[in-house]
Order: sequence, then C-alpha cells, then structure tokens
Amino acid sequence: MGEVAVSAAVDLLVALLQNAQGISLIIQEAQAAGQVTLTAAQWAIIVGNDDSAEAALSAAIAAAKAAGH
Repeated sequence: MGEVAVSAAVDLLVALLQNAQGISLIIQEAQAAGQVTLTAAQWAIIVGNDDSAEAALSAAIAAAKAAGH
C-alpha cells in the first residue's frame, strides 16, 4: 500500500481503542458482579462492538486508499 497518512493511522488506532475499551468495560462489569461467564446479552454487545470497529476500520482504510495512499 505504500505510504499512509498519519491521520488515517490515527483513525485506525482510535477505532481499535474504542472497541477495546467497550469490551473491557463489559468484562470489568461481569467480573465485579462475580460472573465467570458472559451472558448472551453481554456477548452480543461485544460482537456488536466488534462489527462497529470493523466498519470504522474499513472506512478509514477506504479513505486512505481514496486519497491515493
């Protein structure tokens, strides 16, 4: 792909961090409640967060490619 704009790299990093933060909060809440497994609802949120992060990453990559990088 060659060179990539710093702003595109920042967009990728932000999307990854937001996804990790959302998952971390769900896990922390489960641990605080004494859970040893995640509920179906908690897992659905994690999967939804992952799908959102994937869409954000795809958009950032597409924007970098469109800019000729």
